[in-house]
Amino acid sequence: MFFILSKILQYILMPYLWIFIMFFGALFLKKGKHQKKLLSVGIILLFFFGNEFIAREAMALWEKEPVNISALSDYETGIVLTGVTKQKSAYQDRTFFDKGADRLLHAVQLYKAGKISKILVTGGSGSITKRVATEAADLKRAFLYCGVNASDLIIEDKSRNTRENAFFTKVTIQKNRLSGKFLLITSAFHMRRAKGCFDKAGVKTDIFPVDYYTGDRKFTPDTLIIPSADGLSLWTRLIHEVFGYIVYKLISYC
Repeated sequence: MFFILSKILQYILMPYLWIFIMFFGALFLKKGKHQKKLLSVGIILLFFFGNEFIAREAMALWEKEPVNISALSDYETGIVLTGVTKQKSAYQDRTFFDKGADRLLHAVQLYKAGKISKILVTGGSGSITKRVATEAADLKRAFLYCGVNASDLIIEDKSRNTRENAFFTKVTIQKNRLSGKFLLITSAFHMRRAKGCFDKAGVKTDIFPVDYYTGDRKFTPDTLIIPSADGLSLWTRLIHEVFGYIVYKLISYC
């Protein structure tokens, strides 16, 4: 029930849904103060959540700071969270990536640099609808393409969310008798919740955030003034993650 409810709530919290509601409501109201209020609120929401500069500043406050590869010690296992692949039912002979492919690419870089000896991929399917293959299986195929030895890959494919990532990873660690140091690899915006869940599960890790949504500040008209889809997208991602983190805290998942 919690899994399904969390999926529904992420759509309810989307800023563009509330902008649409304001404009849609104003469209069907008779001319008057209520129509003007709805239009005003809709315009304010559009300019605020569509402002890419504000969205990037807010996301930068939430994302965990980068870690220099040269500053890392050596780890037995890098734990890579899924959530970065897309299912294409007509094409099962390849892996399709969404935003977040750095989780795989940076893990490969760490592996090739000798910073991690093994890669543990954790993630079944976070989709309510049935998937043909698990996300862990998708990433495993991609890791093999990148030259990671099959003997150095460990797959956990039962988890459906971050809390289950941590729980089933602990089971997998015990099953494979892994006892060395662990490096947690996931998107910078997701690291707070992931780290909290792994700590709660008793899996001690260091962190290596990847997949940054922010970068150098841009003081250009398109980021400072003009509303954009990128601003709305960033706010949607951030609100969903912050809300998820708060809920996880309240129910003691992290």
